[in-house]
Amino acid sequence: MPAPISVRDLPRVRDVAMTLAGHGFGELARMVGIETATTASDKPVAKRIRLALAELGTTYIKLGQVLSVRPDILPKSVLEELAELQDNAPAVAFDQIKTMIEEELGRPLHSVFTTFDEVPLASASIAQVHAATLPDGTEVAVKVQRPGIEKTLRSDLHILYTLARLIEGQVEIPGLYTPVEIVQEFETAISTELDFLQEARAATRFRNNHLSIEGVTIPLIHKEWCTRRVLVMERIHGRKLNAIQGGSEEGRMAMRKFIESWYFQLFEHGFFHGDPHPGNIMVLGEGKICFL
Repeated sequence: MPAPISVRDLPRVRDVAMTLAGHGFGELARMVGIETATTASDKPVAKRIRLALAELGTTYIKLGQVLSVRPDILPKSVLEELAELQDNAPAVAFDQIKTMIEEELGRPLHSVFTTFDEVPLASASIAQVHAATLPDGTEVAVKVQRPGIEKTLRSDLHILYTLARLIEGQVEIPGLYTPVEIVQEFETAISTELDFLQEARAATRFRNNHLSIEGVTIPLIHKEWCTRRVLVMERIHGRKLNAIQGGSEEGRMAMRKFIESWYFQLFEHGFFHGDPHPGNIMVLGEGKICFL
């Protein structure tokens, strides 16, 4: 028997079903027990999946990001569409970001940073990044968790489990995963990503592992200004890996360094970057690369 839908989840489940139907996935809506007309669309399926996730908001955008680097679950066409969800979320207003930082660090923003750019460098589903300067002139990137995001994610996870159980056995997914197992993987990834102190420890270990590899750098973490919701790191200037021309000498040099780094990550240290999408790999010139 299908899992029952909690009364408290009914409005959101209906929203999800209506959004799916609006992008041509009415059959999925019917699987969760909601009859609705399907909007016809001539857009490719992969694009409609990406648009539906973007419309559903933060949690579903993040789900798309996590799945965008999983070729063991989804076909290439869907992976390419989901990659567009990376670092492309609406920005949180600066006053909310300022309040979050001051609450986390326990002091006024201006007492920690000499300058702080109110316009974010990047805005993703869980956090956004701002350029700032420390009193000694060091340029840093400040990653700030979106206010209230943890509560939103936990609530939506409950609904995702409900939806996954309802369609279990009715939808064939490539690879070895069931819908419920995909949500379980997502929950594990999200739980880790919400704790910036854990990220700071991992980034520091990752940097230390790469100190002997010429041409590969990892940003320095400023631990004294890191909390569970704020992460302060060295700012890196460069271009995203996918902005480099593949057949160019610069592109070849960068890829050699990328492969060399992954050799050490996998075979020497057994500790590897868990989210290597192009937005997290910068090319710094002369084939040098940086993992964010």
